[in-house]
Amino acid sequence: MIVSLNLSASEKCELTDQYKKVRTQATLTVYGDDNDYSRCKNATRNFEYWAAFSKCVKNEGKNTGSRCAHAVNSKKYRREFDVTHCEVFKFEPSKELAQKLIDESVKIQGIEKCKK
Repeated sequence: MIVSLNLSASEKCELTDQYKKVRTQATLTVYGDDNDYSRCKNATRNFEYWAAFSKCVKNEGKNTGSRCAHAVNSKKYRREFDVTHCEVFKFEPSKELAQKLIDESVKIQGIEKCKK
């Protein structure tokens, strides 16, 4: 009876705020944009956008009325961008990967999972 009470008590755990933060960060890394693969793709897109924008301003002589923003967004000046160099950072999102990141962060930072 005592053993079963201890097991049920250990199953119920109120997570610490620090653990919740680590869990949220792992989720953003694995399923969101907070990772090198997404940062690489976004940086490439931003570079291509601003390179096209500057080309438009140079060719048009000015950017009145957001003319260049419209031209670039309609792909008049933008070429298709190549993000193949970002593939080195690509990974498959999974619950296992998220849990691995959580476990590593908890260990490195010495975070308690459950409130006492």
